[in-house]
Amino acid sequence: MTPQPGDIVVRRKGLVMHKGLVLPDGRILHNTPGRGEHVSCWICARPSPGRA
Repeated sequence: MTPQPGDIVVRRKGLVMHKGLVLPDGRILHNTPGRGEHVSCWICARPSPGRA
């Protein structure tokens, strides 16, 4: 299933669940302690195969 604009996407990142918001162009708006709020591409935000 492909996320649609406005969807909240979630993935495990270490011990926490990391959330982001899908933008109309398909990129993800999210926040990290080191970078603050920023936008990433959907492919970059997805965990690679074999990672938990």
